[in-house]
Amino acid sequence: MELNKKELFANLHFEGFILYPVDSKSEIVTHCVSQIKAISEGEIKDGYQLEKHLEFSSNLRPSVKDYDPKFEEFYSEIGVTSFLEDYLNYEPKISTLQLRGAYSGSSYLSWHRDTHFYSNAEEPSGNIPPIFKSIFYPNLHGSDPRDTLHVSNGSHLRYFKNKNTDLLLPRTPLFKRTKVSESNDYVLVFNTSILHAVLPVKGLPIFRMIASFVGDI
Repeated sequence: MELNKKELFANLHFEGFILYPVDSKSEIVTHCVSQIKAISEGEIKDGYQLEKHLEFSSNLRPSVKDYDPKFEEFYSEIGVTSFLEDYLNYEPKISTLQLRGAYSGSSYLSWHRDTHFYSNAEEPSGNIPPIFKSIFYPNLHGSDPRDTLHVSNGSHLRYFKNKNTDLLLPRTPLFKRTKVSESNDYVLVFNTSILHAVLPVKGLPIFRMIASFVGDI
């Protein structure tokens, strides 16, 4: 698949995220979609289970990498790993891989940054420097895609030490917001210091596979 890397690099830097295109008909994508769909329907291998994470969400335990090695291979086969290597100028590795279901009801996580240092805190929270994540939100049922995540465009480049101010601004019309939907045609790649929020689910669960990338330290 032909990619305009220069444009993607610019968008990732200035917007804080990109929707990285993938071939939904490729073997690795169809395999992962079918496996995630089975898990969402309760067809889970012995020794594994969906454990409650936060209210209205659960994670596959004990290990997504061991459950199916193709889940980890997914990110290298679709090109995200090499794309991030070109962008970051170092070889990134997947430090954690999660498979999470979000269920009908309220959002399990409102506006936040994974990395922040607010004025009332004694030390920073999250990874420094911020890490990059890639999330796959498969459309498991072939229905109209539902919105599942809100991102505040460019919010990694603006920052307010006051937590209430920082988390209020993406709720106002002052700054652009983008909704990310279920899709087998792209994965989200983003800087984890960007402000983002999980949207509530209506109907069937929405699953997401989350890869966190780090360099050798």
